[in-house]
Amino acid sequence: MKTLSKHLLLGLLMSNLLLISCKKDTAEIENVITKKSFLKIGDKEYNLAKGAFLNDGKEDSSLVYFHELAFFSDSFSLTTSQFGEMEISGSGQLIYFDLYSSMGEQLDEGDYMYSSESGSFVKTFDYGAYFINYSSDNTENEEVEIISGTLSVSKTDGEYSITINCMSEDGEIVTGFFNGKLEYFVSIFA
Repeated sequence: MKTLSKHLLLGLLMSNLLLISCKKDTAEIENVITKKSFLKIGDKEYNLAKGAFLNDGKEDSSLVYFHELAFFSDSFSLTTSQFGEMEISGSGQLIYFDLYSSMGEQLDEGDYMYSSESGSFVKTFDYGAYFINYSSDNTENEEVEIISGTLSVSKTDGEYSITINCMSEDGEIVTGFFNGKLEYFVSIFA
């Protein structure tokens, strides 16, 4: 009887450990799946709600496409001008990049590295900036430039996951993550 009690107690203990382990794994998976979109400048974090990219066409006579990629807080509205270009209204936080891809209507997957040389290399960006208190009504918004870093791009079922790991001109670490659909716009020059 003592042996049966010990085996029963040991069995219950093992079952509880397995259950706890499964709960932890499930929680970790749920955090990855529901990862929120954000922009972090130094220690300050902001929510991002929208993403868009503008196809500006091929760079000169090369096979490289020039894109403008931007992420916005939820207080912005994005509309299409009569020429099909992106128009921004509202105020809040935004981060912006000029980058280069081999495709016109979507972004190449992989790491885009900052390059101070202007354009024409696939999976590079040569300009980036963020605005903490941007307003579409203000002509003198304070822009802080990105001077180094990486954008990591992946795509699943039409949705992008983009991770930002950069450094700004004032020495701040700039990180972020966006997960969702990107609104697509085409420049009249494309």
